[in-house]
Amino acid sequence: MAWRAVILWLLTVASAAADIPRRASVSSVCTCSFPTLINEQLGYAYDAANHLLYRTNNALVQTFAVDALNQLSNVSRAGTFTITGALPAPASSVTVNGANAQTNADFTFASGGNVLTNSNLKGSSPEF
Repeated sequence: MAWRAVILWLLTVASAAADIPRRASVSSVCTCSFPTLINEQLGYAYDAANHLLYRTNNALVQTFAVDALNQLSNVSRAGTFTITGALPAPASSVTVNGANAQTNADFTFASGGNVLTNSNLKGSSPEF
């Protein structure tokens, strides 16, 4: 089944990229994929208690862990980030960090392959 392939892919990518142990307790997976839109390659994996274990967006894999009290204890990420946005009107081209972005008929754009850097400021957004 396709959902089993997604689970295996999530576990393989997350384990290899983030160097985390594989979790055999994945109970459900939700995917949303529009093949031509790089900003809509989404995946989610949950454990039996409905905790979010993994979230993917294109090449970015985010991993979440909970402790014995069911509290979020760790979040990690691996891969590159897809920057997306909306345009007020049609555009012939959009550039993000010096590279051409994909423009879509619904006036949105997306640029994959962007590297996130860590910030030392608490409460701040990631830097690009």
